[in-house]
Amino acid sequence: CNIRNISERHADQAKILRFTQLYATLSQCNKAIVHCATETELFQQICRIAVQFGGMKMAWVGVLNPETLRVEPMASFGDDTGYLKDLVISVEANSPFGRGPTGLAVSEKIPIWCQNFLSDPVTAPWHERAAFAGLAASASLPLFKNGMVLGAFTLYSGETNAFDQSTRDLLMEMADDISFALNQFASESLRRSIEADIKLKNTILRSQQETSLDAILVVGEGGTIISYNQQFIALWQLDAQLVSARVDAPVLKAVAAQTDDPETFVARVHYLNEHLEEKSREDVLLKDGRIIDRYSAPVTGADQTHYGRVWYFRDITERKKAAQKFKDLLESAPDAMVIVNRDPMLKTPVVIW
Repeated sequence: CNIRNISERHADQAKILRFTQLYATLSQCNKAIVHCATETELFQQICRIAVQFGGMKMAWVGVLNPETLRVEPMASFGDDTGYLKDLVISVEANSPFGRGPTGLAVSEKIPIWCQNFLSDPVTAPWHERAAFAGLAASASLPLFKNGMVLGAFTLYSGETNAFDQSTRDLLMEMADDISFALNQFASESLRRSIEADIKLKNTILRSQQETSLDAILVVGEGGTIISYNQQFIALWQLDAQLVSARVDAPVLKAVAAQTDDPETFVARVHYLNEHLEEKSREDVLLKDGRIIDRYSAPVTGADQTHYGRVWYFRDITERKKAAQKFKDLLESAPDAMVIVNRDPMLKTPVVIW
């Protein structure tokens, strides 16, 4: 009869099983990080993974509420007894609920390991519910987002002394990976917010352009057309495809050809493009008899960066004709005439003719 003590072998097998579970947990966590699109989805998945693959009794993620200074559950798995229902976790040092593992992990920003949950004095407020749930040890790891503590990932084992050094190292690596994912979510959320803001501003700008009485053309550095409205195409009777190519040179040629002095028109445009800070306003006479009011100004950012030049055009032919008729009427009048502006906004009348 041979008798052999195999206690050590069983201990080694249990340790190997434990490591296998933890590595599976870490692997599944990383897969969740890759595939989850939101924080909420990721929190739920890591809690499930910790229980189903990591052999934990229960896991939950709590997020700090800056107004109440409480850590509020956002996701959990394995809470079959209602442990988290009405759970109070605080980060206030003078609160009886502020010195527990999860509260300390958030307030101190360090992992907190509780190897015997039911006998540790700091966990006294939760002993009764923990005993009912069969929880014997806990690990609370802070989660960070953009360098600020967001909350904590808390795991429970049904056995005491469940978190040896190797287990701690793997769980801290897991927490670091989760925090990295939270930063990525924040960056993506910020990117989407910026994109939405830009889209809104572009929509407003386009609406303003298309409802403007002026024909508008914006030309950037290098002769690229940045923006234009349909009024610009209509006023200059241009081929829409020519303008949509967004190259200024052929558009300028087509516009200048309609003026009574193309060389002077082009020379003025080149002059303004070379003198970035100058503004300009003048009347342009076209071959078909129309008169165009042309105004140009530089497009400059808040940091004084020059982005190009904007051009406004308006057909003022009828206004000019009406003014000339009025002038001719005055000149042909047999009597001397004086026109006075009695605008109530003016302190004294002003002679305008």
